[in-house]
Amino acid sequence: MLGKTDQYGHFLIQREYANSPESRAILMAAALDDFSCYRKTIQEIATDKSIPKEAAPVGSVEFARVWMRRNAIVEPCLGSYPIALRAFLMRSLDQTTLGKAHRGLFVKPVEIKAFDAIVNYPGFERSGLALPADTPCWCSPVQEWLSEYRVYVLHGKMLGFAQYTGDYEWYLSEPLIAQIRTMIDAWPDAPAAYAMDVAIAANQQLETLRIGDSNYGVVLNGSVVLVEINDGWATGYYSDAISPREYAAWLHARWMEIVHE
Repeated sequence: MLGKTDQYGHFLIQREYANSPESRAILMAAALDDFSCYRKTIQEIATDKSIPKEAAPVGSVEFARVWMRRNAIVEPCLGSYPIALRAFLMRSLDQTTLGKAHRGLFVKPVEIKAFDAIVNYPGFERSGLALPADTPCWCSPVQEWLSEYRVYVLHGKMLGFAQYTGDYEWYLSEPLIAQIRTMIDAWPDAPAAYAMDVAIAANQQLETLRIGDSNYGVVLNGSVVLVEINDGWATGYYSDAISPREYAAWLHARWMEIVHE
């Protein structure tokens, strides 16, 4: 059961991020189940030897990276687009560099959070990025989706999901959820905990649905496409998707996997 203390272990909360949704969720779970939370600044964790490496970091990506380096943990290279799931992208995808990426494309870094993703890339000279031209990046055509969702996955099972952008009149119906489960099952060697960002794409526009004198508007034939994969250690918390207890178990599971790899 996810609410048990032994599912969690310890957590290391970045003091500067104490009011973030992630920190509040962990603190709430700690209050419910009485597990340990350390609160440190990013400077303190670089030298503090009193905290066990099993304490899962909760804060910025750089905070987690400093904690990894402090404990000689190699940062995992999960990648945004696992090969096992690329059939679900439903768009072309190329790896190149910022200097070679073409204008007008969607561009995001290969390395986690190296820079913010750019829609309609203006070219390297106009990008304003203080990075080398040979910085690796992913490129794909700009997409227009109906709505986008984050799905939290733990040990191959969907914990929950939340919509984060798009038309909020859309919701994930059971046929669409079944498509997401197909994606999850297609990645048998996935990490213990990760987030799958997905979108609803309109395949085609069907004729207006009419029943008697009632007009139900245009019916869209939607499919779920993969937006990207997010590694658990570097992923934010959406309270509409999973509970604080579930988030604690999810984050702890991924961190234990990283520590013991």
